[in-house]
Amino acid sequence: DYLILVGAPKAESGQPGTEHAGAVYSCPITARLPGAKKWTGGVFGRYYPKDIFAMNRDRWTMGVDPKLHGIRSKFQGHDYLGFSVRHGRFGFWFEDKDNTTIVAGATRYNQTGAVTFLPFRNGHSPNSQTSHYLTLTEDSFMLQGSQLGSAFGYAIEVIDLNNDRFDDLLVGAPFEYSETVDGSFGGAVYIFYSSGIRRKRHENANVFLKPIKIRGQGIYSQFGLAITRLGNVDGDNNNYNDFAVGAPFTDNGKGAVYIYLGAKSSNTFKPEPVQIISADELPRINLHMKALKTFGFSLSGGSDLDGNGYNDLVIGAFASDTVILLRARPVIYITAQHIDNDMKIDIDGDSSCFRTAQTWYNTNSDWINPIKLRFSVQLRNEAIPKMPRNGGKIVDMNLYPVLNKYGSEDTFIIHFNRKCGVDNVCTSDLQLLAVQEEDGTYVTQVGEKTTIDISFLVKNNAERAYEATLFIEYNSDELDIPILIRKDSPVNIDDFKGNLAIISLGNPMEPNKQVYLFTFNNLTRGRTEGLGKPLEFRAFVNSTSDEKNLDDNSWKTVVRVIKRAELELSAVSDPSIVRYGGEMKGESEMEFDADVGPLVVHKYTVTNKGPWSVSNVTLQVDWPYQMASVFTTGKWALYLMETPTMQLTNTDNSKDIKQCTMVLPHEWINPLQLKFLLETGNEQYYEDDNNDDMDQENDEDDEDLNRFKYAVHSSVFINLTKIKFCSLQNCADKTAKCFTVTCHFDFLDVDAAAVIDFRSRLWNATFVEDYYDIAYVEILSSGRLILDQEQGIEERNTRNNFAFASTHAYPDRPAIPETAPIPWWVIIAAALLGLLILLILILIFWKCGFFKRNRPHHPTLYQAEYQFRREETSEA
Repeated sequence: DYLILVGAPKAESGQPGTEHAGAVYSCPITARLPGAKKWTGGVFGRYYPKDIFAMNRDRWTMGVDPKLHGIRSKFQGHDYLGFSVRHGRFGFWFEDKDNTTIVAGATRYNQTGAVTFLPFRNGHSPNSQTSHYLTLTEDSFMLQGSQLGSAFGYAIEVIDLNNDRFDDLLVGAPFEYSETVDGSFGGAVYIFYSSGIRRKRHENANVFLKPIKIRGQGIYSQFGLAITRLGNVDGDNNNYNDFAVGAPFTDNGKGAVYIYLGAKSSNTFKPEPVQIISADELPRINLHMKALKTFGFSLSGGSDLDGNGYNDLVIGAFASDTVILLRARPVIYITAQHIDNDMKIDIDGDSSCFRTAQTWYNTNSDWINPIKLRFSVQLRNEAIPKMPRNGGKIVDMNLYPVLNKYGSEDTFIIHFNRKCGVDNVCTSDLQLLAVQEEDGTYVTQVGEKTTIDISFLVKNNAERAYEATLFIEYNSDELDIPILIRKDSPVNIDDFKGNLAIISLGNPMEPNKQVYLFTFNNLTRGRTEGLGKPLEFRAFVNSTSDEKNLDDNSWKTVVRVIKRAELELSAVSDPSIVRYGGEMKGESEMEFDADVGPLVVHKYTVTNKGPWSVSNVTLQVDWPYQMASVFTTGKWALYLMETPTMQLTNTDNSKDIKQCTMVLPHEWINPLQLKFLLETGNEQYYEDDNNDDMDQENDEDDEDLNRFKYAVHSSVFINLTKIKFCSLQNCADKTAKCFTVTCHFDFLDVDAAAVIDFRSRLWNATFVEDYYDIAYVEILSSGRLILDQEQGIEERNTRNNFAFASTHAYPDRPAIPETAPIPWWVIIAAALLGLLILLILILIFWKCGFFKRNRPHHPTLYQAEYQFRREETSEA
């Protein structure tokens, strides 16, 4: 019997004589396709019985009432039903030897594409009104695409991949794309395996299994644009059918064809192609032939054109106006197998076996997992056919056979005799014990002793433990590589992986065996020393044998490391006493640093007295650069000339020099940009002759204080007590304006010392103007040490982490001009002048009548006097 299918995806309504019947076929029988509207599409089928005298049976989808499950009940305009058509028997309830199912693709259904199933029934009465209708299934069952614009159903193929007498379905979606970590993919083919049984009514959804999706490399490849079946092209004994998929636009439009082999089930199907035929691999027939384009745009297979018993493949490349015939080579189908006699290798045996067999396991350490072997067969001196000249004799492909891709090799395993009972399965019971304090924490103080000692005991209470291994996890930042002792002999550490030490305990570790281990962990010293936070140790044992109880295979503890280190900060002013006086200069008059005043150097020394080295130490110094003032800017005090430098002297006498930091260096370090008189730093300064004998002046400090005792008790002294002190932290007393200088030390070894110099000038003008009548002014800078808390350093005495550098500034009396006494004649002249002014004022007042008092004769006064006298007379 024969069945002709015609798809008409663009058939117009009212065109009974249409010669062009859509994208699939062109034949005159489409005169019986009424009812297609708006490119909804349709399908026409004709059944040819074997009996030439029997009547052909025609079926079509157009004109069927939607109430009778016509296609218009599901499909709309521009769905392109019939873009691809095939038929087969998949397992639907209505299928039998007379009835089959037509599969039709509608590439634009729901904008994703779909494949619908149309029952082709031969049992209808020819006189029935609906005998020629091709309708949907009762539940309108279809398969739909998953991506917008993927053109699911562009190409379909019906093929029995597993030879179970139920057809399977291949559906192409050439415009589906995806981008993953594996690359960019363009196009896909969905493989729907049939469930392999005939389903009952209303079980159409269970006919096919979950699809397998294969994708094509290259986002523009259009993988799945063409699909064809090849038959059993590899000649396997199971007669599984194979297929080819075209990707015409892969490799920049050159194209390629992918060959896939059938398989027993969807679980055993290999999604990787067994062969990829690209356009570049094909030889050119002549030199004038251009490179192929769109190779794989159309495919046709399943026919043996050269008669060698293997189906060939015809491939179209429309952009090159070329059709290529690929002839299949004969396949020698070989099944490689090994004879399994349950052989086991005795690992405790002698070396009397064959040399080649001995080398397989002589250096092996894994006795649990079997040895894997692969036995394969290959053709010796395999010949490859060559392309004949144009017009030459066709090559006989029977002279160039190939081996089957799968089946010509066999992989098998050989077990070891582990001596672990009848089942040859080793079940061990390893137990790890270690010395531990009651609270689970070790406390150790490092000083003279710089190791942490831990002892371990490993037991095996069951069968052999193969590749028994102890793993010790430690902090590699704080600890060196551990040293192991086993029965007074060192134990080799097999390997290190980061902070994990791996120790082999035996292969195998026999039953009831015990292993004692002692570990010595040296604390890291020097610049590589890490943070001193509590150390956590972890240890666990395992083997390649099966373990009964994993709860006692691990152990952990925390070791609190106490590091003792005594840091000391000292400070000194060089010189400790300076004098100010002489001529006062403003900022605009100054050019050199010596114009400011005498040199004052504050030196801070940081010393680590041990017994442990420290890291990340910070020195903060509050520097009094201006006197206190209600204004934003005060008068200069100690004018800092250079960025403070710190010089670290290591125990090996090497020196490290670097600068300290501050927030506003341009505003605090020589903001006037004064020039240095001498770059060597040995320049002469103002009033240098008065500082020749500093020792003598230090001895005379008490005498100077007594000499100016009146100044101490004056009201000005109250202000001086505030001026000579700077707050240790933030200048909280507000007597001087200070900024903070930060000096950071990455590492301080034991007995190492660091010196920080603050080179400044005493601002002479400020002290001459404001403190000329004061005994002395004490100017302080304060420093403090700050330790990184995460280092775990503990100090017993922290009071020596603070220091002050004090500079005493004395006024140079001869150099300060004193106020001269007032002459006596000035006093007499001032007194006479005052008397003269008084006489003039008296004369003026006298002339104005100021000293005369005239009593006015007012009538009221007389009346009051008369009344008073009358009252006296009447009383008498």
